[in-house]
Amino acid sequence: MKSKQLLTPFRAMLLLVLACVVVWLVAHIMHTRAVEREYKYTATNGTVTIILYTGTSGNLTFPDKINGLPVTDIGSAFTHCFLEIGGKQFWAAYILTNVTIPDSVTNIEPVAFSDCRNLTKVTMSRNVRHIGAEAFFNCRSLTSIVIPDGVTSIEENTFAGCTNLTNIRIPNGVTEIGMEAFYHCRKLTKLDIPSSVTNIGYAASALATA
Repeated sequence: MKSKQLLTPFRAMLLLVLACVVVWLVAHIMHTRAVEREYKYTATNGTVTIILYTGTSGNLTFPDKINGLPVTDIGSAFTHCFLEIGGKQFWAAYILTNVTIPDSVTNIEPVAFSDCRNLTKVTMSRNVRHIGAEAFFNCRSLTSIVIPDGVTSIEENTFAGCTNLTNIRIPNGVTEIGMEAFYHCRKLTKLDIPSSVTNIGYAASALATA
């Protein structure tokens, strides 16, 4: 009789725990699917490239996985993309203010964040190896950025038009700075170029304004 009395509370506790787990799993799956619906992407050789952002959040953290596959590439997710909010259309690039790129990402493609004029902060993946041309072109509100150690070249116009950029870290290991990489970065009055750089393109200097 005592064993039956003890078993009932135990079963009730077990059922409660199981119910909590099921609720958490369902909520997690629904949240994950909702996040994944905000992106258009391609999957190749077991990895994902995000090619379009369809959400409306200005504070964006890219997922490190979509459908169980690692996100390794950020494409031109904002270029020529329009969103409808409250019956009005906005260029997606103007919505973004803060972006976090997960460590699963190794490649940022050309023009990925081009003309994101209100982008003020970028938290960069530590594992990025390549940043494409014009990736942050005309990001006028961006004030600082840290280029990961694995990057070996800064391509043409990568940060051109970042008129409020005052601080940038170029890692030792970068060998090339492309043409007009920092063109019209008017507030970047000092640029520390590591000794590893052997090739600097035309008007690459942050001080070049004309």
